[in-house]
Amino acid sequence: MKYVFFVFIFLSIFSIAAFCFSETSTKKTTSKDVKEEVKDAAKSIKDYSVEQRDEAVKKAKTELDELDKKIDDLEKKIVEKWDEMDQAAREKSRKALKCTSN
Repeated sequence: MKYVFFVFIFLSIFSIAAFCFSETSTKKTTSKDVKEEVKDAAKSIKDYSVEQRDEAVKKAKTELDELDKKIDDLEKKIVEKWDEMDQAAREKSRKALKCTSN
């Protein structure tokens, strides 16, 4: 993600420089124009970063939900088999469940 960020910055600066030094334009570039371009580039970077963060949060939530379901399924299986387990298996199951609740 840092690589993409730096490429985006480089392209933004390059675009601004090209805009400022363009000889085909009949309009003179003012400092106000440059400030606007920089402001637009900064907003684009911020929006891009927010999108990336939101996507990462969404993906992490999906994976955590899947893990929670697997843990719930394991707990149900342990409860169903509890009477059939020997003491060692029960102790092992207790430790496993304790690790998942932390």
